[in-house]
Amino acid sequence: MKKITLFTVIALFSTFSSFSQATKFKRPNVILVLMDDLGYGDLSCYGALQYETPNIDKLANQGIRFTNYLSAQAVCSASRAGILTGCYPNRVGISGALFPNSPVGLNPDEETIAEILKDQGYATGMFGKWHLGDKKEFLPKQQGFDEYVGIPYSNDMWPVDLEGNPITKPGAYKQDLPILSIYDGNEPSIYLRNLKDQEQITRVLTQRSVQFIEKNKNKPFFVYLPHSMPHVPIAASPAFQGKSKQGLYGDMMMEVDWSIGEIINTLKKNHLEENTLVIFTSDNGPWINYGNHAGSTNGLREGKGTSFEGGQRVPFIAYWKGKIQAGQISNKLAAAIDVLPTIVQVTHAKLPKKKIDGVSIWPILQGDKQAEPRKDFLYYYRKNNLEAVRKGDWKLVLPHPGRTYEGFLPANDGLAGQVNENASILQGLYDLRRDPGERYDVQAKYPEKVKELLELADQAREELGDDLTQKKGKENREIGHIKKPNVVYIYADDLGYGELGAYGQKIIKTPYLDALAKQGIKFTQHYTSAPVCAPARCMLLTGKHAGHSQIRGNHELGGFTDETERGQMPLEANTFTIGTLMKNAGYQTAAIGKWGLGMANGTGNPNAHGFDYFYGLLDQKQAHNYYTTHLWENGKWDTLNNKFIQVHQFQGKGAPADVDFKQFQGKEYVVDKMMDKALNFVEKNKHQPFFLYLPLPLPHLSLQAPDEAVKPYLGAFPDSAYLGKKGYTPTAHPRATYAGMISYLDTQVGRLIEALKKHKIDSQTIVFFSSDNGATFDVGGVDTEFFQSTAGLRGRKQDVYEGGIREPLIVSWPGVIPGGQINALPSVQYDMMATLAELTGQQVADTDGFSFLPSILKKGEQKQRPFIYFEFPEKTGQVAIRIQQWKGVKSNLKKNKQAPWEIYDLEKDPFEKNNVADQHPELIPQLDTILQREHRSAKIPDWEIIN
Repeated sequence: MKKITLFTVIALFSTFSSFSQATKFKRPNVILVLMDDLGYGDLSCYGALQYETPNIDKLANQGIRFTNYLSAQAVCSASRAGILTGCYPNRVGISGALFPNSPVGLNPDEETIAEILKDQGYATGMFGKWHLGDKKEFLPKQQGFDEYVGIPYSNDMWPVDLEGNPITKPGAYKQDLPILSIYDGNEPSIYLRNLKDQEQITRVLTQRSVQFIEKNKNKPFFVYLPHSMPHVPIAASPAFQGKSKQGLYGDMMMEVDWSIGEIINTLKKNHLEENTLVIFTSDNGPWINYGNHAGSTNGLREGKGTSFEGGQRVPFIAYWKGKIQAGQISNKLAAAIDVLPTIVQVTHAKLPKKKIDGVSIWPILQGDKQAEPRKDFLYYYRKNNLEAVRKGDWKLVLPHPGRTYEGFLPANDGLAGQVNENASILQGLYDLRRDPGERYDVQAKYPEKVKELLELADQAREELGDDLTQKKGKENREIGHIKKPNVVYIYADDLGYGELGAYGQKIIKTPYLDALAKQGIKFTQHYTSAPVCAPARCMLLTGKHAGHSQIRGNHELGGFTDETERGQMPLEANTFTIGTLMKNAGYQTAAIGKWGLGMANGTGNPNAHGFDYFYGLLDQKQAHNYYTTHLWENGKWDTLNNKFIQVHQFQGKGAPADVDFKQFQGKEYVVDKMMDKALNFVEKNKHQPFFLYLPLPLPHLSLQAPDEAVKPYLGAFPDSAYLGKKGYTPTAHPRATYAGMISYLDTQVGRLIEALKKHKIDSQTIVFFSSDNGATFDVGGVDTEFFQSTAGLRGRKQDVYEGGIREPLIVSWPGVIPGGQINALPSVQYDMMATLAELTGQQVADTDGFSFLPSILKKGEQKQRPFIYFEFPEKTGQVAIRIQQWKGVKSNLKKNKQAPWEIYDLEKDPFEKNNVADQHPELIPQLDTILQREHRSAKIPDWEIIN
């Protein structure tokens, strides 16, 4: 192949130089029309008799048509990869047909025709079926096309039957597919819910193609028009129904012919014919087991999905008024992989930097009878199986398991007839000049040809591999893989369920979080794992509920001063956290904010639990002050420009009326420091997957906020000074300060989202936002009643009633998660371990959680949990268990371990006002069984509240 490649390059440069004799070169427009499953005998000019295709026939009569042109592979995705890249499909990692929601697609590192022409100043538009990956990073606008309108994969890949009824057959893969739609750009635009909806496809693609030509008539343009027809299910618009003698198939073909006529008429109208190359071809042969809804091979053997000629030999027509001589018929060998280098030559563009397999057939199009640009051979692959090789007219079919239609009758009217997908295909040598139907095996007569072609097969295996012989190719390139999404988990502190605008807040402004909810999913029945700081964090990070968790309460060590800072009960050594999980998946990991699970000099060091980087507060007692003297960075003290503030100095007695409130402010607000580090982390890791755990301390007490955060609320409502009698720092405007703190939290979320957009990674990043527990109780000057912080839910922080444990959860992933969703799935923060494991393709066995990724992505089956478990040994000692809509609560367990169950029906009574335990005694044994089974002995004696 090296000599052949050198010959190709020399030939190209030779022709380029002759092209360049003209003093001024006007770049020609290019239109590439690609049909879907169009057979070799499906046009009048190729032998079709039951319907007419006058516009396509005219194109052939006024240009050139080939009788020996081969698709790149006999199936959709692979064939399209070949025509757009000039490579054998498996060279670029594409084989067979890609399915919706596949995590792979055409690698953006490959150069497509569109990218090559775009670099030359062309306007590029694609209008039709893509089928090279339906994830955003693989769609046409990311592969060189300025405009894209079309379906992202085959029109039979949808979750309904022809009438639009959902497919419910057990095990049917289609029932989990997304709704088929016509995309406009990167987003669905027109939903196709039944066959009637599909009748508009050809018309829409044609109209948008014409509009694109009209819009760009004064500059060079490239139109790629890959029609979705005649792939099944076939459809024609009402204007063409009943027009042919071949039923719906003929009607559809007449509409396709009309489409070509519209394109040519637009060129004529705008005087563009003499500067436009038009190519018409098909991706592969017909799906012949569909009978009267399939095309014709005109006598060629087999069909789509096979390496016989009926699967890969297809029509090819080229027209360029004044440049391509009319009335030509060529039997020269050509292939789809030759389209790219041909277009490169005629447009004076540059070949891709990476190796391609095609050669320019421009000399043949110009009428050079002596031209033989394809002196080399062709490989016939199906998926990664080498099934045949060809040189000139000689073709050697290699022994392989493969598809055959032979011996089966086709079905009709949209139904599929039987095929054998695993037939034993025997080796055979065919002289295609004398035997295009591949009926006569002549290998016994020409052993030297068999030997020559077997040597070429070995060369193919050396270069591109062969699964049949378990050969790995040396020159295969990677298919495109979805980049692992970045994951950001923002964790507020003591934020009530009703304190965001998206969750009904009327006074406090949270525009960024409201926008985040609008562009993603708002969960309405999401829970923290525990109603206070440290255990909530532990359970979030470890995926364990409170009956199994190491840490079940705020077990404090040390004191509030810098000298006595010792943190809380630490995580045990070797604890597996979501930090570890994400690090194992190849992520750069950071925890920035309030930790609360041990100091850096002990087993609770965040750097020892999966986090590459930590910055923030290790001891949550220090988090009672937003102007600390220091923060911690990877175990090292980071001094801030703040004096030490004794936070709880007035507790029980109150400050004097003339207290100087400014003494409770400093120069460096810890949240600003944390956010600066978080944004630096994002920027530093924007080119690799990262996990950012961002447990910001807002709006936990004390009431301290920058003046600019408080100012918008001053005078907005009645407000009087808080003098510190119930702990924490005094403040002149407690209500305004509290509202300002929540708005300031919202602003930090906005800063982060803007950074993701700035670095163009917002569509690669899934963002979670939640809080560690409900709004705080009546301490520190907070007035949660005034703000309706729980949205009417019963309880506060330290309660296992809904107000203490039900939290906001917003999930956003632009381009992946459709916006405006509200989801009432009961979920809990100890589910995050399982959810992130599924997101990153990992398995975790030792977790109490259930992945709710299917509910986020609307993909796959959402497992329904049998219960959610809560246990809180502090305050009075409480447990709660939710079973579907039923919730059981036990309180005052420290005094009475036999305390009775309260039972609430959360569907009818979300505010837990009516205890229905007497009406539903059948639930009590279930609750008792779960409680006894799920509780394991606690490590702290005071936490042992279960009898």
